[in-house]
This record gives sequence, structure tokens and C-alpha cells, in this order.
Amino acid sequence: MIFLVTIKSKYFLIVLLLFVSTLSFSQVRGQEFQSWNDAILKYQFNDKLAQVGDLGARYYFDMHWSVFYIRPALQWKPTKDITLIGGVAAFYSTNPDFENILDLRVFQAVELVWPRVRGFSIHHRVMVEERWFLTDSYATEFNVRGRYRVGLATPHYKLFGEKRSTYNQLLIEFLDELDKGTILPFSKYQRYTFVIGRDFSKRVGLELHYQVHAIEVDQGIDIQQHIFRIRLKLNLNAS
Repeated sequence: MIFLVTIKSKYFLIVLLLFVSTLSFSQVRGQEFQSWNDAILKYQFNDKLAQVGDLGARYYFDMHWSVFYIRPALQWKPTKDITLIGGVAAFYSTNPDFENILDLRVFQAVELVWPRVRGFSIHHRVMVEERWFLTDSYATEFNVRGRYRVGLATPHYKLFGEKRSTYNQLLIEFLDELDKGTILPFSKYQRYTFVIGRDFSKRVGLELHYQVHAIEVDQGIDIQQHIFRIRLKLNLNAS
């Protein structure tokens, strides 16, 4: 109650209610819980070009998988609202009961911010990932995955201080393999994310995420993954 009363803006409640309203799943057969912790790094070369990336660790409590990853990329902004991104990634998954997996990726993405209305903005991202799965016992597997994410971002507002440094985001992402010929792509895997973030300075920020991943195995939503995520944001040469 103290937390909600302290918020002078309605942005938090609006985005939270929108997030809850999207979670209308049925026929859930299994639920899993995960913890993700990572850092987002950025080094700005000039107004348009930057080196970006993230790295971190993930733990799957039910299946006992540990995942460590690094994902560097180059980012180019030809305009204020359009961003082009290209990079590589390595995800290493370990489990005491199963064979370890190395997931290597090359990815390309386009981000668009549109529209902007009174400080609110809608963010779109289209991404394609080429992925190679390597193990000691099996032949290398390859697939191409498509991702589309749309999100609502609030203006910065005051919370526990005088500066407008807090914000919220509501993100929905659809993922699917593009090379398997499904009739309805992006229908079997969705991610729903609620974010509360705070920028402590131009160089340092922190985000807390609650994510629900909905995975359809047969008909209907069969598995829900609940993820609690902490993201540290570092803008290395911001002034």
C-alpha cells in the first residue's frame, strides 16, 4: 500500500492493469519458474553508431538448467525513430542430468518507435536469428527464428525522489521458427513482460522485469514460464 500511495503518477497502475489484462490463458498443463540476471552495455561512437550488447546468467528452478550468455552487437540509428542492429550471440546451457548445449546465433533486427503521444511511445522490433545448436553426442542442428515485439513505454515520472527518473514498459513478443512451414507462424510462443525501471544517472540504470512465457505444445497454452529478471544498464561513455 505504501508503494502505491507514494506514486504520484497513474502510469504504473495503467501499465500494470494492461499487463494483467493480457494474461488470459487456458488449459495450462505445467508451470516453470526462472531467474534471469544480466547487464546491458552501450558505448556510443557518435550520434548514430554505437556498440551495444548484453551478458548474463539464467537459472531454471524446475529443470535445473543454468544458462550463461553473451550477445554483442552494432547499432546504427539513421533517424530518431529507426534503429538497425546486427550481432552475434553465444548461449551455453548446463544441466547435471542432461548433455550441455551451445547455442550460437547471428541476428539482425529493426526497431521502430511510433507513434509518440504525450510522452507515451509504442516500440516495435522485428528480429531474425540464425541459430546453431552444438552438443558432444548429436549432429549440429540449425534453424531460423523470427521474433516480433511490440511495447508501450510511459514517460519518466517521479518516484522516491524529485527527479523524473522512473518509467514502466509493457512488452509482448511473438517467437517462432521460420523454416518449419507452419500455417500460423508466431502462434505457439509468446512472451508478456511488465517492466519498472529507474535511471540513476545518464550512465547507470536498473530494470526489474516480470515475464510470463506462454508455450503451446499441442492445442492451447500448455506451459507457462514465470521469469523474474534484474537488468543493469550501463552507458559506458555517457556524459
